[in-house]
Amino acid sequence: MGDREWHAVMGASMGGLQAYEWAARHPDKLTRVIPVISSGWADADLIAWLDIWGQPVRLDPNWKGGAYYDGPAPDAGLAAATKIVTLQAGSPEWTNPSFGRQWAAEGADPAKSLDNQFKVVQTLNDGGAARAATSDANHLLYLIRANQLFVAGGIKGDSLYDGLNDIDVPVMLVHTDEDLVFPGNAVRETAAIIRSDGTPVEIVEINGTRGHLDGVVNIGQAGEAIRGFLDR
Repeated sequence: MGDREWHAVMGASMGGLQAYEWAARHPDKLTRVIPVISSGWADADLIAWLDIWGQPVRLDPNWKGGAYYDGPAPDAGLAAATKIVTLQAGSPEWTNPSFGRQWAAEGADPAKSLDNQFKVVQTLNDGGAARAATSDANHLLYLIRANQLFVAGGIKGDSLYDGLNDIDVPVMLVHTDEDLVFPGNAVRETAAIIRSDGTPVEIVEINGTRGHLDGVVNIGQAGEAIRGFLDR
């Protein structure tokens, strides 16, 4: 890459964490940064939720501490893990109108048998199984640990904030208050820290019913703001 400078670095969710990292560690490589649906570090609540995401894999007897490649894969655990991820990446504004209390199958009353499911549960189960068929359990666990460890720019001394203060290029943060993974308060606190030493920061809030995933499916709402930010 030589001395190439990027006009902007932009990413969503874990990609947003990477965008913070670029701005904190390589300020000479970019002129602006756009982290989407992400905050400047993983707080205790997120660390705990990420652990819950990965727990079904670790409890699957086929996982074997990660040494499963010569035998059956822990697909049941991985399916359950991605089911949890999908639910938390959504929002009640998605699940309630989409599914309500419908049964998964006509005549299959969940009160009559534990094998009978509600539609929302069956949908999450089917989606988890589909993702497990094309994913790797250890890969998910390493992604989880990378997110748990994340602090923009790394921890310097006892401060979580020094890396954010190292960002000195214009910043645009795109988020939604319905996000259950990176809540709005965490994004606004990140913005305040970056802004505290004079770095220009803009916040764009998008709306929708998909929670964390609105940062992907409804990113078009921020299109004009992003275009203006890139053109300045």
